[in-house]
Order: sequence, then structure tokens, then C-alpha cells
Amino acid sequence: TQKLVKFLKKYELQSLINKIGKIFKTDAFTVYQKSGYNNENSIKTNVIPYSSEELKTFIENCKNEGIIALYIDITDNTINSMSLSYKEDTIFYINKEHITHALDLIKPLFSLDHILKVMYDVKTLFKIIQEDTNITAFDDILIMSYSLDAGLHDHTLKNIIIHNIDKHDITNENITASTLLSLHTALRRNLFTNQLCTIYYRIEKPLINVLHNMEKTGIMIDGSILNKLSSTFLDKISMLEEKIYKLSGEEFNIASSRQLGTILFDKMGIKKGKKLSSGTYSTDAEVLHELAFNGVEIADEILKWRHFTKLKNTYTDVLAKQIDNNTSRVHTSYSMTSTVTGRLSSSNPNLQNIPIRSEEGNAIRNAFIAKSGYKLISADYSQIELRIMAHIASVQAFRDAFSLDQDIHLITAQQIFNTQNIDKKLRRKAKSINFGIIYGISSFGLAKQLGITRSEASKHIENYFKSYPEIKSYIEDIKVYARTHEYTRTVFGRKCFIKDINSNNHALRNFSERAAVNAPLQGTSADIIKMSMIHLFHRLKTGYMILQVHDELLFEVPEDHVDNTVKLIKEVMEGIVKLSVPLKVDITIGDNWGNLLPY
Repeated sequence: TQKLVKFLKKYELQSLINKIGKIFKTDAFTVYQKSGYNNENSIKTNVIPYSSEELKTFIENCKNEGIIALYIDITDNTINSMSLSYKEDTIFYINKEHITHALDLIKPLFSLDHILKVMYDVKTLFKIIQEDTNITAFDDILIMSYSLDAGLHDHTLKNIIIHNIDKHDITNENITASTLLSLHTALRRNLFTNQLCTIYYRIEKPLINVLHNMEKTGIMIDGSILNKLSSTFLDKISMLEEKIYKLSGEEFNIASSRQLGTILFDKMGIKKGKKLSSGTYSTDAEVLHELAFNGVEIADEILKWRHFTKLKNTYTDVLAKQIDNNTSRVHTSYSMTSTVTGRLSSSNPNLQNIPIRSEEGNAIRNAFIAKSGYKLISADYSQIELRIMAHIASVQAFRDAFSLDQDIHLITAQQIFNTQNIDKKLRRKAKSINFGIIYGISSFGLAKQLGITRSEASKHIENYFKSYPEIKSYIEDIKVYARTHEYTRTVFGRKCFIKDINSNNHALRNFSERAAVNAPLQGTSADIIKMSMIHLFHRLKTGYMILQVHDELLFEVPEDHVDNTVKLIKEVMEGIVKLSVPLKVDITIGDNWGNLLPY
């Protein structure tokens, strides 16, 4: 083995050297080289038969140096090999057959404060190695990269290397723990240079342990409720199919856009059929809603069919299969690196997208329950993005309204429609305008949303900017800033990269301009709730934080601790930062997520 390694080093075949441990299954080895990722001539190469004594000695060296990089090569949640390093020219390689024994020796390091652990994707790594403890004194290469370059590129290890060490010839085969050390040095420097240390060290890194625990805890689900709903939805789908077939005069595949388009626009002769470049008719929700609005009955029935089909196929059936048989809970996975703005996303299952707007959709939330002797507490930031707009853009009318705890949508309605007599319909329109503006809505988009003419929508937007000129100035200024820098920043300094803000493609550029307007608001909101999660995780002594849905946190708390917990939640969430307007948290409580009542 030793002769083979020397031969491969002579001809700079580094990737084959890194595969040696998989080829010679009896030996793991230590390789000394100038770098864990380059092809330069080595200073020294040693191949040492694996033994726990050799690993113990290496770990002691790591302790003395105060740092250990751990790289685990994983395919489909299976560990192929590991490497350790405490300086860039030193690697200890562990092949597959010795992984379990090696981890037993390595895991105690995770809880030691005086040794810095450098890894990639700590949260996923801990799931795979089934580590339950909270890791201390660590850096996560994945999260460091995301804090630095959110929106610029995917944060695969290879991409991170290319963007931070400029090694375009890197391959997965020659990535080692030494590579992580090189990256760690570069990323720390780049975070400091770009004034992003606060984002990583105060927000993103501390959140890793919080999310690891939330994923591990999960949320309890009553599977019998899901099964009953699934059966109810199936009956409703069958009834709708019969009605659709009767209205169309024949049976067809309702899920097929091609067949549906042919039925609606060719056979039934419904006007306003719009063909796509593929030659088929468009039958998307926008088309069907317009037809239904104009009294086409079959379009309305198809929309209902799609609604119930999605509820059944996407939610009730899937969630039921994802309940852990041992805990009666589902355990979602949170991605920290999927959005430009810092928002979390949820998958397997996606618990941030459980329906709420329809009665049937909200019924699915009834299946999310508290365990016996506990209550669910929801804490939801009230109108947080409008409050952040008031702060960032110095909107005096907003500041006054929020400081006096007034209804901002009512005030906006009075300003736009120039009347003090505001009914629910006008307030609802004002609410759409308030939120539409901060998402960069156009007059065309607002007209469609409110069901009014484009000229009416333009007039509403004009009146809005007359009432709140600071918002108009903010929008104009942030677009200029984004065009110049190709990113915007949150209140706390997070960079939200807007890559296509200067694109020659009109549609891409318009989309990017809307993103530039909203990113500082949504990003600041994400920063605030993350900081609240971190503080609550450390201060909550009874109960669990079990779910985050954008501006909402869900807790499972013993019944006799509800009052004290609510007090703590409001204290932390409303006091986590001091803006020019107060933050407000709405608290609801109950036995299931679908029927929570104001506290």
C-alpha cells in the first residue's frame, strides 16, 4: 500500500490516493501533503495501518492545536469514508469499515468548548451519524458560505471551494478535511471583509442547534383525522368528476391539460382559449378563474376538483405516511440555504405550506395536536413587514399608527379612498394594496388581484404614494442601490443578492426589481424571528418549540406552564430588537393547530 501511494504521488494522481481507503479495505491511512485539494508535490506521505491508538494520538494532536476539521464523504445517507485534519498539510483518513469505531472516539469532541470543530452541513451530518447532543464551538462551512453569498450560487462544497479558493479543477474525489481548513480560513476572512460576521455568528450559526432540536422533537399528528379527511376528499372528488363529465358530455382525464383544453375550447366552444407555444390550450388557474368569473360553470367545478385533489394527494395522504410509528410525530427538515432572504424552508414534509385559507384546507391543521397534558401555543408577528417598512423607509404615518396600535389597513383605506366610512370590502382592498406595494406589485397585477380596471389600480397606487411618499422614495432608492451593487441589505446587514437586476431580459429585470424592494423587508423579518428562536431555545425551560412558519412560531407546552410561557414568548419576541416602531406578537392557544383561540 505504501509503495502504491508513493507511485501515485509521483504522478500527481491525488484523486486515486483519496480512493485508496476504499480500494484497500484493511487499511485506513494518514496522508501528509501540502494541501487537501491541490496537486503539488508532497512533503511527506505516510500510510499507517488503522488502529484506535493511532486515531487517539491524532485526536490528542487536534486537542493540542485546539481545532479539528471533520470531512465525511456521504452518498444517499451512507458514509463512504472520513478524514480528519488539524492543519492543512495533515490528514488522517478513515475508510468505511472503521467509521463506527472512529466515530465513538470522535463524538466526545463535539461537546468540548475548547476545540473548534470545522464541518460541512452540521445539521444533516448529525442526523446521519445519529448524534443527539448539541454541538459547541464549531463552524459550518455550508452556513458560512450561505451567510456570505446567499443567492449567488448553490452551496455545494465544490462550488464553495471555487468561489472562495479559486480552485476550478477541484473534484469531489480530492476533497478532504484539509480542504475544509483552507475554506474555513478563506470564509472567515471574507465574512469579516464583507461585514457579515453578525449574520453568521449571531444568527445563522446559533440557529443550527435550535433547528436540530426542533427536527428531532417533531410535531404530533392524529392519523385518524387525516384518514377521515382523505376519505371525505375522495368522495368530494368523485362527485365533482361526475358533474364535470355531465357538463362536458363525456369522460376524459381532468388532470390532462391537453384533454381539458380540447374539451373546453374545441368541443364546448368556450371563447377566450389561449394556445401555448406547444400548440395546446392554457388551462392554468388564471384562465379557469377568469372563465369562472364570467359564469362558465365547468371552470368553477374544475377549480374545485383541483383544490380537493391537491388536498388529498399533497397533504392528507402524504402526511399520513410520514408519521413516525414510534413517536406519532412527523419530523420535518428545515433548509437554511434555500432562499435569498434568509427565510427557512421546510421539506419531508413541507409544514410551512399547510393550507389555511379554505375551510377544508384548515381542517388538515386539526390533525396537528398537542400531546396529553399539553397545549399548543402559536406566536405570530403581527404585520411585521409593514412595521419593518415603517422603520426602514421612515414612514411617519405608519410609525404613528403602529405606536398607537391602530389599524393600519383602515388608515390606508381612509387615505386612498378619501373617506372615513370604511366597510370590510374597502379595508380588504387597502390590505391588498399595503402588502402588494411592498411586494412590488404593478398596476396590472393589482387590477387582477382586486378585479378592477388597470386605470383604477393605477389611481389607487398613485393615491397610496401621495399618502406615503416615503415608501415611493424607498422603492426608487432601493432599486438604484440594487442596480449598483447587485444586492440589497437587511437592517442587520444580511446581503440579499439580486443577480438579474441589470438583465437585458425585461421580465427578469422586472422580477428582480420587485425582489429588490421586498428583500430587505422579508430578510429583516427572517433575521428577527431567527434571533427570537435562538433566545427562546435557551430560555424555554418547559415545553418545546416545534414549528416555524415564516412569521409564526408554534410551541407545545405543559398546561400548567402556559401562562408563564406566554409571558416569556411575548417578552422575547417583542423585545428582541428595538425598531422605530413596536413589534407586536399575537398569541393563540388550543389543543390542535386548526382551532387555536386568542389568549
